[in-house]
Amino acid sequence: MSVGDYMLLDNRGRETRYRIAEYEPVMDPNDMWHAVLDFAPRQAA
Repeated sequence: MSVGDYMLLDNRGRETRYRIAEYEPVMDPNDMWHAVLDFAPRQAA
């Protein structure tokens, strides 16, 4: 995971897309992280 990547968050079957604006890993435990996300809906094709 890195800045500029996208995350899809699911809320009862409805996905919402966010872009990672800031990312900071946490060392203990090593599978945790902090991030600032920007709402980034998909554009209609």
